[in-house]
Amino acid sequence: MLSAIPYLAASTGSACHAGSIELSPVLKEMDVPKEVGMGAIRFSLGRYTTKDEIDQVMESLKGIY
Repeated sequence: MLSAIPYLAASTGSACHAGSIELSPVLKEMDVPKEVGMGAIRFSLGRYTTKDEIDQVMESLKGIY
């Protein structure tokens, strides 16, 4: 996904537990099942990220999947 959308900042792990292969503590607290949560993708947004930019990413993802 990252190579298909080079402007996208994303990760498969939590920011505070880089390198960990455990389920994110946030997803645990949300009662997300481990088999679902281990496939989660974390998108990084900034203070100035706009709705249009998010929409652009969503459209790009539709083209991949």
